[in-house]
Amino acid sequence: MWKKAWAAIAAVSWFFVCAIRYLLRPFVWLFVLALAVLAILILVLPTTPRDVAYRNIDPASEICGFSPDQAWAVLADPAGTKDALVDNDEIKALAKFPSGGWKKKFACSLQRHTIPAADGGDPLFYNLAFVEFREDGSPYELIKDLDKPYSIEELSSRVRFVSANKREPITQLRALTNLLRQTAGRNYVVAFVHGWRHDARIGDDNVAALRRYAAHAARYLKERCRAGEQEQCGRVVTAVYIGWRGARIDEPRIVDPLVAAGDWLDGGPNKCREDDSPRPAGGGRSAKRCWRTTLGGLGNNTASLIAALTLFDRKPVSETIAPHVLTAIRSIESTFDIDRNGRTVRYYEREQNPNRLLVIGHSLGGNLLATALEHDAVKRVEWQAARNAELRQSRLLAGSGRSSSPPKQENYFEPPLGNLVVLINPAAEARKWTSIQRAIWQHIAFREGEAKVDEDYGHEFFPDYQRPVVIAITSAFAWPPGGIRTEDCAVAYNFDKAFRDDPPVVGGADVLRRKEERLHTAIDDVDEKSKKGGVVYDTATHDLFPFFKFDFRPMADRLDRYARYLAEEKVPRLSCVREPEVKSRLSRLLIKIAALLRDAPFQNSDMEETRTIGNLDVPRHAAGTLGDYLIPSKPFGTTHEIRGLANAARSMSYSSLATSKLVECPISHFWLSRARRQQAPHGTNWSSSDLAAAAPDENPLAKPLSARIAHGFDMAGITPVTRANDPFWNMRAYDDVIAEHSGYRLSSFICAINQLVMDEPTKLPGPPAPAAAAEVPKNPADNLTVSSPPVILKKN
Repeated sequence: MWKKAWAAIAAVSWFFVCAIRYLLRPFVWLFVLALAVLAILILVLPTTPRDVAYRNIDPASEICGFSPDQAWAVLADPAGTKDALVDNDEIKALAKFPSGGWKKKFACSLQRHTIPAADGGDPLFYNLAFVEFREDGSPYELIKDLDKPYSIEELSSRVRFVSANKREPITQLRALTNLLRQTAGRNYVVAFVHGWRHDARIGDDNVAALRRYAAHAARYLKERCRAGEQEQCGRVVTAVYIGWRGARIDEPRIVDPLVAAGDWLDGGPNKCREDDSPRPAGGGRSAKRCWRTTLGGLGNNTASLIAALTLFDRKPVSETIAPHVLTAIRSIESTFDIDRNGRTVRYYEREQNPNRLLVIGHSLGGNLLATALEHDAVKRVEWQAARNAELRQSRLLAGSGRSSSPPKQENYFEPPLGNLVVLINPAAEARKWTSIQRAIWQHIAFREGEAKVDEDYGHEFFPDYQRPVVIAITSAFAWPPGGIRTEDCAVAYNFDKAFRDDPPVVGGADVLRRKEERLHTAIDDVDEKSKKGGVVYDTATHDLFPFFKFDFRPMADRLDRYARYLAEEKVPRLSCVREPEVKSRLSRLLIKIAALLRDAPFQNSDMEETRTIGNLDVPRHAAGTLGDYLIPSKPFGTTHEIRGLANAARSMSYSSLATSKLVECPISHFWLSRARRQQAPHGTNWSSSDLAAAAPDENPLAKPLSARIAHGFDMAGITPVTRANDPFWNMRAYDDVIAEHSGYRLSSFICAINQLVMDEPTKLPGPPAPAAAAEVPKNPADNLTVSSPPVILKKN
């Protein structure tokens, strides 16, 4: 009996072992493949070195010889240059000037650059500084030369002084702060925190982008000086590149060999010239295509695919160094203290301090800043609520709490960092923004009937002259937010059809017709875009970020759109055209795969955790069309939109910035105050393109911004979820302003960002202005003194 029992147990065990082996056999190959991929990633793929600085040669060394009186023009091509253009490219400059020692000079921690004017006019100047961080957040020290660090004794001797003024800098940050103190009261600083797939290596594209921003700022300040604004004449532009190991894969080592192979197949570098003639009908290839272009494109695509796997191993690094970067920027702020009339004006007295600091974070650099500032911003909102409560109590005690026109509150919400923080395509969880929105929302009543007194509706939670303090700008996917519904299409396509009322209704017909026309125009624009797969947007933060957060829906939608693009169909929810059923087998297969991916189980459905700051749109109301402004049930997400104006795509090259007239950046003082006044009574739905008449103390010749910024969304069916004076702007950017992940370099966009800091968006309270003269002089600079308020007129 026992033998039979053991035999039965053995048979059952053998059956289960065979079954398990049978079930696991397919996965053995998968496991082997995973090991092979891992081995390639570890042993074959080139990676960047850890904890290496690229721009830390001592600016006082013989190599650098930094001086405000000497500037480099090597990156700007002289007028008329046609061959071997450099135009802000360090790699091309090294190739063009091999004996100039530029490999070492470009590694200096402080640099001064210039762009000569083609017509013999005034050149542009700016400083460029580098502050780099190790992965643990510690800063880098200065070195004598490439691979030649200072000894401990040499470093020690530099600070062997009791007097702090005699101590020499040891770190990049100290060299920068010493420089800024030399121009106290005249600083215009642009600090840029780069993001994913970048660092401070020579030739890095983000360093070139910052030089472009700095040169634009220098040009715009010079224009304002010429228009009569004396305060801008002595400005010194300093661009600060904050570097860290955002690139783990050394992509140039993947791309460069393939480019070299392409050059060899073409017969040598620059030997091949592609045919620029239009492609033949039907979408065929051009007549001639160079091997360099083909293999270079293959290399770039391969490198991008591999680098995509590193997004979420670089993200923790950006969050680790966030507090260290924040203290570095605050060290920059500390150099802004100035003495005025025997009193020290601190950097945080921003209304009185003439220094300016614009802080920009891109991609994971935006995540770094969002991480560093989130809790501080929430705390400041709570302070704002407490100060407002004290003010309300003081009004009640003074007997003015229920007067017909109570005094406006004057508790200005100070920026948490610099004068303005701008996050461009931030690769940060939306909760890092919605936590701030919730802190404000808890103190404000949104829906009609919720408040007992008008003040509870929060239109005075911030003063009416409040300026933005933190802005997030993301290249958005869908226009309008949430797509187009059938009801929208039905209303829009009535724009040219007669009304069916019998008898005809006259009252309100014109208003309804204008609404239908605007709705039709908006949908027609999006419909045209849908033929090409939709708006050009930031795929890294919209599709890839959620995918690594185990939310596959955006990636599934992208696959679905690609399948319909192959089938030459328009995108559903982005078009009113009802396409026939897809017949292509490949497209149908891809659509099926997309559906399975979209419905995969156990996905992370917390959209505030899986979507980035600029890709969390407020859910639209179930009723109404795009022309109706209805209150959503969940008022957290994007809040504003930014679109380009006419000719927004025009952009000036780096080398032409001192001379080109292609793009203007007009003086825009008090535009925000005027935009809010135009939308009485509270400024809701203001637009930078729709300004009220200038007040007596506002010059009527001031222009709007170089891009259209709107509170809320135009033709989206959603009422703004923030008050008109809210200082936190989460903007959706159309692709004529920012396209894709790194498309933030248009001159019009750079102008708009600088206008928010360089000019005065609102009129802050201050001493009464002097009486206006009977006649406005032809040249406003003739009557200006050092203490005069800014004048906005330009020379004729």
